[in-house]
Amino acid sequence: MAKELTNLYQVGKSEGISEGMVKVAKKLLKKNMDIDDIVEVTELSREEIKRIKEQAQH
Repeated sequence: MAKELTNLYQVGKSEGISEGMVKVAKKLLKKNMDIDDIVEVTELSREEIKRIKEQAQH
């Protein structure tokens, strides 16, 4: 049981960090920051940044 809770905590923590990086990427895109710089700062993939950019334009 304790192992399962630890795993759930780790998954939740990772998801929260990822969501935070997506928010940062959105803000940096609004400021017209270069995609390569956003990749470096957020550690998200180039493809993920492009997807976020495309979604923001719709």
